[in-house]
Amino acid sequence: MKASQLCTDLHVLQDSSADELAELYDTVMLTLLDKHCPPVNIQRRLGPLTPWFDAECRASRRHSRMLERRYRRTGADADRLAWMK
Repeated sequence: MKASQLCTDLHVLQDSSADELAELYDTVMLTLLDKHCPPVNIQRRLGPLTPWFDAECRASRRHSRMLERRYRRTGADADRLAWMK
């Protein structure tokens, strides 16, 4: 950032218009973002997981994962049995 044009002598930027300064700011910030946190491609599944995976299966999976989180948080044997059941 210190090497960018934003950190140069203010007299150099004094004759620039507001639009030019905004464009300079956007350019420098995008360059920094691309360098330090580059974009990542994410692929999404479109549609249901499988034809048989209906609302009942989804509710059962959510309940099971809730019980698993509870067991991992508490470590209690009763919570583990509830999760395994």
